[in-house]
Amino acid sequence: MSEPSADRKKILIGFLSNTIKGSIPTITNVFVEGLKNNFNIVPFFMERKMGKKALASLNLLNLFYFVKHFVSWCRAIVINKPDIVHFPVTSYWNMEKSLIFLGVAKLLGAKYTVGHLHGGAFIEFWQQLSSFRKEFALKQMIKLDLLIVLSDVWKQNVVQSIGIPEEKVVVLHNVIDYEFEDHFRNFRRDYSAKPVVTLLGFNLMDSRKGIFDLLEALALLEVGNNYELVVIGDEREPGVFDRARKMIEEKKLLNVKLLKGLWGIDKINWFEKADVLILPSHIENFPVVVLEAASAGMPVIASSIGALPDIFKHEVDILFIQPKDVTNLAKHISFLINSPDERQRLGENIKKTFYDNLAGKKVIEKLSEIYRGLN
Repeated sequence: MSEPSADRKKILIGFLSNTIKGSIPTITNVFVEGLKNNFNIVPFFMERKMGKKALASLNLLNLFYFVKHFVSWCRAIVINKPDIVHFPVTSYWNMEKSLIFLGVAKLLGAKYTVGHLHGGAFIEFWQQLSSFRKEFALKQMIKLDLLIVLSDVWKQNVVQSIGIPEEKVVVLHNVIDYEFEDHFRNFRRDYSAKPVVTLLGFNLMDSRKGIFDLLEALALLEVGNNYELVVIGDEREPGVFDRARKMIEEKKLLNVKLLKGLWGIDKINWFEKADVLILPSHIENFPVVVLEAASAGMPVIASSIGALPDIFKHEVDILFIQPKDVTNLAKHISFLINSPDERQRLGENIKKTFYDNLAGKKVIEKLSEIYRGLN
C-alpha cells in the first residue's frame, strides 16, 4: 500500500451503490479504494429500491429518483466543498442527468469537474440526437475541465464526432473489481483436454450483445463438438430471454443454459469453471467482462470493436471476429473446443497482457496523475 501523499485534494466521486448492480458502481468502488490513501475521497452513493431495470428511460419513477439524488448531490457539494468532482456520463436520458449534476457542481463551488464517459453505443446514440439535445450536451461537455474516455479510439471519436476540444479529453482504461483481480492473480487454470468444454457468455441478454449470433453459430457446429454454453445475465432488452429460449428449442441446442445475473463469489465460481469466454457484440467500447476473463487466464473470442483491437492481438492473446460473422464465430468456437493447447496458449497470453498493462494499480496511478494535473 502506498504512503499517504501531501497532496490531499478533496474529490467527490460518484457513483457507488448498494442496490444498483453494474459496471459503473463497481469501477467507482475500485477508484475509491485505490485513491483513498493519496486523496481525500468523498464517495457519493445513489440508491433505489424500484425500477432498477429501466434506469436509462425517462419516466416518472426515474424523475423521482433524479430529484432525490440531485438534492443529495447538491448537499454533498455544499457540505464537503470538493476540489474535484468526478461523475459518469452515459447514454439516453442519463446523459442530460449526468451533465446537470456536473454543471451544478461548478455552480456550487467545485473547482474542477471531470466527466467519465461510459456506454459502448454512445457515438451511435449521439448521432441520433436532435440538434437541441446535441447543442445542450456539447455546451455542458465543453464546460467540463476534463472528459475521461476509455480508449484512444473513443478519444478520436468524441473529438471528431462530438466536437470536444482534444486537450480536454484524456484516456483511462476500465478496471475490474479488486477482489476479482486478486482472486485470479495466482489462479492456476486447468487447460487440459476435457470431455465437455464449458463456454461462457456473460451479460449477453441484449440483441446488440450478439446472443442470437452465438446461438446461430452453435447450430452450425458439427456433431462431435462436446460443449456446454452457459449464458449468465439479466435481461437488458425486453423479450430477449423468451426469444433466446425459443431459438434454443427450435435449433435443439440442448446443451445451452440461461441463468439470471450473478455477482460476487457465484460469478467468480463460473469464471473458474468456464473454459472459453465468448462476446460477439455488435457495439462495445471497453467491455469489463473481457478484462475479467483476461485476469482469470480464460481464452476469449470477441468482436473486433471498440478498444479491444488496441489492447489485444488476434491469434496472439485473443481470437477476433467481425460483428455478426456467424461463420467465423462457429469456426473459432470449434477450434477452441478441440484444441486444449491453444486454449492454454491464448489464456496464458491474455493473462500476461492484463497484468502487464491493465491491472487496477496501473489504472489508479494514471487516474492519480490526471487529478494532480488539475491545477
